[in-house]
This record gives sequence, C-alpha cells and structure tokens, in this order.
Amino acid sequence: MNRAKELSEINPMMGHRGVRLGITYPEIYEMQIKAVFVATANLVKKKLTPNHRL
Repeated sequence: MNRAKELSEINPMMGHRGVRLGITYPEIYEMQIKAVFVATANLVKKKLTPNHRL
C-alpha cells in the first residue's frame, strides 16, 4: 500500500499511466505476469482450461 501512495499523482491524466508507468517501474509488469501465471496454475490444478486475453 505504501508503494501505491508513492505513485499517486495530483493529476494522473498528465503523468505516468499505463505503459509509461511500467517502463519506469518494471517491477509492475513482473508482478502482473506473476499473478497471471499463479492464477493459471490454480485453474489447471482444478482441471479447468484458462483462456487468457491480454
């Protein structure tokens, strides 16, 4: 939660958003990719077929 507060902006429409934020802070992409893989593994364990659209 502290990291979210550090990244908050007065006017987010004029600052870092989306891809630019991920370039500045690549750990955001790493966290998101890890979450997708963990969720996929959990679905496969339940014998479900994940269908990702990223």
